[in-house]
Amino acid sequence: MFRKMLKYLLNGSEVKDTEELKEDKNPSKIELSKEKQLEKINSVQTTRDELVEKLLNKYISTEEVDDPTKREYDVPFRRSDSLDYQLYFNRKSPKGTPKKMIEFCNVAGVSYREENAIKAVLGDDLTLRIEKESDNPFGENGRAIKILADYNQDNEFHTTHIGYIPNDKVTKVYNAEIVNITLRAIYLPSKERSIGFRIDIWEPREKTVKVVKEEEYDKTVSIPDNFADRNHLARDLEREGFLDNAIEIYLKNIEDLSDTSLYPFKRLAIIYRKQKRYEDELLIVQRSLEYLRSKEINHPKDQKQIEEMEKRLKTVESKLVK
Repeated sequence: MFRKMLKYLLNGSEVKDTEELKEDKNPSKIELSKEKQLEKINSVQTTRDELVEKLLNKYISTEEVDDPTKREYDVPFRRSDSLDYQLYFNRKSPKGTPKKMIEFCNVAGVSYREENAIKAVLGDDLTLRIEKESDNPFGENGRAIKILADYNQDNEFHTTHIGYIPNDKVTKVYNAEIVNITLRAIYLPSKERSIGFRIDIWEPREKTVKVVKEEEYDKTVSIPDNFADRNHLARDLEREGFLDNAIEIYLKNIEDLSDTSLYPFKRLAIIYRKQKRYEDELLIVQRSLEYLRSKEINHPKDQKQIEEMEKRLKTVESKLVK
């Protein structure tokens, strides 16, 4: 562990351990080598401490904003229910990719590139993007996805590598033709912890789902733990004709509601309409309206969603009357 720490502090340069140093027959040379190593370690640590202090000073005045309607785009804010070192951002969807593929995704491997990451956050106009790797020995089946940070410092443009998409999400992101990412949260560093990031991953909006043939329920399908992953899986199953599996997963998300998305309500209403299960559609629409009206804080888009579901409610009620 200590040797790994030395390698990290020296930015990956090779460090001789005690056994290797014993092979050198000149004791004074050994002591000199140790002194130089310690000097380098202290120098690196001093640089890190200075960067951390600058970063904390930059964000020390970040305000708490619990009302979502008052959170500005691209301006960091804190939440009263989170730790002091957690900063959050509201980001607009990147042009051409309005749909979230993965939400609040962890950035892996940042601790190995911490100095670069801190410098990027200290800079101006920070944006993130991905770069696919097809021959990474540590990736998923050799594939990995770098996360690069672009920023300005003293009127100069810089690009630096800050981490990777976690391996369990690589296949999904790698196979997508168009993908964009946005910064969602920063976990500020300290002496005990490294800087950390959470990102949202975006893709183009899918075309209308067309089910060619309805398939029987597939008992082998396992339901993910994450709300967003469940939505994506249900949509894929819906496209492939496994409607009963999709319904099961959408219903799971309605029970969970760890996300504020109306997506599972809408998809269920559409499936039930296609299957002419109007009573089930009615129940889902009524449930969605109860959910929207029960929210303590509403986004401006919520009223549009209420109007949309009220319109659908009238339509399904008219079908039941017939």
